[in-house]
Amino acid sequence: MRIAAVVIALLASLGWAGQGSAQGSGGSSKVLRIVVPFAPGGSNDVVARMLAQTWTGKVDSSIVVENKTGAGGNIGTEFVAKAEPDGQTLLLVANQLTMAPVFKTKINYDPKSLVPVAKIGSQPVVMVVRKDLPASNLQEFVELAKKRSNTEPLTFGSPGFGSPHQVFFEQMQRDLGVKMVHVPFRGIAPAVTEVLSGRIDMTFATENSAAGLVADNKVKALAVLGPARVKMLPQLQTSAEAGYPKLRAGFWYALVAPPHTPKAIVDRYNALAEEDLKNPQFVSDLAKRGINPEGGSADVFAKEVAGEFAQWQQLADQGLAIDSQ
Repeated sequence: MRIAAVVIALLASLGWAGQGSAQGSGGSSKVLRIVVPFAPGGSNDVVARMLAQTWTGKVDSSIVVENKTGAGGNIGTEFVAKAEPDGQTLLLVANQLTMAPVFKTKINYDPKSLVPVAKIGSQPVVMVVRKDLPASNLQEFVELAKKRSNTEPLTFGSPGFGSPHQVFFEQMQRDLGVKMVHVPFRGIAPAVTEVLSGRIDMTFATENSAAGLVADNKVKALAVLGPARVKMLPQLQTSAEAGYPKLRAGFWYALVAPPHTPKAIVDRYNALAEEDLKNPQFVSDLAKRGINPEGGSADVFAKEVAGEFAQWQQLADQGLAIDSQ
């Protein structure tokens, strides 16, 4: 009874008492923080701001998107992992959540303790290089990377140590048999900027970002690291078509809550996300950014997250490792 009373009180504080849709109070001093663990401009940030916009007026709180960057997303993730489970803090996270306990040696929280809420979307990875790199396709890139592995290794920019980009990069080095240099930044936008300037040789980009940069002749796209070609770059081969079927990578974006967040609160946020994912305009806005809508219950997403924890642990046991701070 005491637990039920606490949950009801929390729901009431969020304006969620009863079965109807929540409405903003118009004068609430409460703040719902959607934390983004990467710099502004990336897909995590974009999705978080889309949710903040559609949820305004549906929760009895003002909504703020906060970018808490650094350590491959782990600074922002740790902040949420240590937040109160009162429904006023959420994390818009990517794959690094399931990679952190395996590959990130210096973290001060338990990633498995965060509560899965809703999977919003996913997108394939596009491999992009500076426009003057002497490689126009994946085969030529592999030849160049092998040639320079022991003399002048190519450089790769990521959003930070332990980020999905870095894990995929380490997989790529292993699968292609090349040696490159990892250069971490505090978000993917700064890494892309360095590729545009020619100071970094390559990075992994999203479909919409890569398509825009290719159209402006600012980078070269070498391959889609996914199971199928993408709409915005239909001429671009997949890594499998280029002869490298093991070279696969993709991002997903989802909401998680602090440890011990009551299920009723989790389910209500999941319902809001599901409402968005059934909204044609919201789905269209995702598609413009190359993001495929996902959705599903919190329980289904929790099982998927548990499976990924096990998957990355298996790869680590097989020898996959990353350099870290």
